[in-house]
Order: sequence, then C-alpha cells, then structure tokens
Amino acid sequence: MNPYRRPSLIAAALGFCLTLIGVTSAQEVLPDGVPEAFESDWDFYPDVIDGAHSSTFVDLGFADHLPLQDFPTRYTVTIQINQPGPHGMGSDREEVDRLNRFEDELYAKGSDAGLLPVGRIRHAGRWSISLMGPAGAEKALRNTAAGLETHTVEVSSQLDADWSFYRKHLLPSSERMQWIRNRRVVDILIENQDVLDTPRPIHHWLYFASEEALQQVQATTTDLGFEVERSGRDGDQPDPLPWVLVVHRNDPASLKHIHAVTRKLGELAEHAGGRYDGWETPVIRAEEAGPATQPD
Repeated sequence: MNPYRRPSLIAAALGFCLTLIGVTSAQEVLPDGVPEAFESDWDFYPDVIDGAHSSTFVDLGFADHLPLQDFPTRYTVTIQINQPGPHGMGSDREEVDRLNRFEDELYAKGSDAGLLPVGRIRHAGRWSISLMGPAGAEKALRNTAAGLETHTVEVSSQLDADWSFYRKHLLPSSERMQWIRNRRVVDILIENQDVLDTPRPIHHWLYFASEEALQQVQATTTDLGFEVERSGRDGDQPDPLPWVLVVHRNDPASLKHIHAVTRKLGELAEHAGGRYDGWETPVIRAEEAGPATQPD
C-alpha cells in the first residue's frame, strides 16, 4: 500500500485490495508442488462471452505462480443447466443451489485425488468446472459426476502444461480485475453502513514514467473536474514509474459509478504509458449524508 495514503480511509489499490476480502478455498491442505507463498483468493466477475452473459468464479491466487509444472492436465466437468433462463446462467434458485453443492463436492473429491480447483464459468446454458492436476484422475471425477443424476454431465481432460485456459479464460481482463477490486471495497463500505449514493471526496493515484506523461494526464483530469492534490516525483516509488499524480473529486461510491470513474482514469493512465493504482474514500453514514446528488 502506498505510504502516502491515510489508513483511516477505505482504499482500493492494486495490491492492497486483493487481500481485503477472501473466499474460502475448497482445498485447505494443498498438495506437493504448490509454492509455499501461494494464497488462495477466490472471487467472481460478470462478463460477456461471444455476445452472451457469463459469470466466472476463479481462484486468483494462482496468477502469480504460473505455470505449476506438477499440474499439467486440465480437467473439465461440464453440466447442462436444466433451466438456464434468458441469460443462460441458471434461473431456478433450487437448481443453482444444487449445482453449487455439487461443485463443492467435486472440488473436495478432486482435492482428494491431488487436483487443484481453479475456477468455473456459467455461460450459454453450461456450468463448466475446471481443475488442474497430474494425469490419471479422470475416473475420480466421473464417479462424482455420476451422482448428479438430474443433469447431463460431461467429464474431459487434456494436456495444458502452460495453464493457458486459466490464463486466457478464467483470469479476468484488467478492466474486470478493476471491477473486482472496486466491488470488494464497495462491499466493505456497505458493511460499514455507507450511503453509497452520497457524493464525497474520492482520491485516486496514478503513476507515470515521465513528468511529460504525468502533465498530459493531469491536464485531462482537470478538464474532467478533478482537483490535483499531489503531482511530482515520488521518492518512495521505484522506477520505472516514479512520477505520481493524486487527484480527487466529489463522487458517489456506488459500484456502477465508481467503476466508470476508475475505468476512465485507468484508460488515461494506460494511454500515457502509466498505471492507475487505486482509490480511497471516507465512509459516509446516513447521519453524515446530505441529499444525494450526482456530480457535474
């Protein structure tokens, strides 16, 4: 976390936010071959695949340790959703709950067989679960799948030593990763009884390789109504991005709004060869909130 940030505020930073909220992994004891530094980090994100809505649930913790050479085989268990609904991801609550329980059971059985649960995609009427591991574990998954007699289930395996499916199809894009970070912080705000629609000063951090790039983006952010709080070389920030721009503007902290704001700032930073590094906000509770108004 950047030492310039005030710890009394709630922040959404690239590294800091990733450990604020975790989802318990289905696998408490990891098999040999998984780095000791690995920390499971399950989360979800909505997306669109081939023009259709999707929902991906993925263990982000593997991203910094790829590829895991002892787990070169990808196992896929695909369930045909009986009631996919208009979005193709499941519309019947009882069926979704049943498939979630099956998924937990499958992960547990896969873990017993030395496999790593890595993620699941719901899309186009299919519920596709992915695990990575050594070859020869397909039978254990088939035996578990046979217990789901109410659905059509397919089990397959293929060599994927580079973990390409995990990289290309399970891991979120940079924009979706920012959505996850934003949602995590908004969840914390909700837990703290924040009135999300109330505008409040929200600070943003951006880093650049040169003063010229910083000034270019600074001029644009000023046109967008942001005020500059800090602009210059950051002695605590190592190269290659030693120039920091901190701006703030009054904005609501609702997920839809803050994601649009961070996406714009991220695009500006990326276009200038820099990096958007996150945001922070005070908690605004009902007794502190005035009439909710949108910024200009």
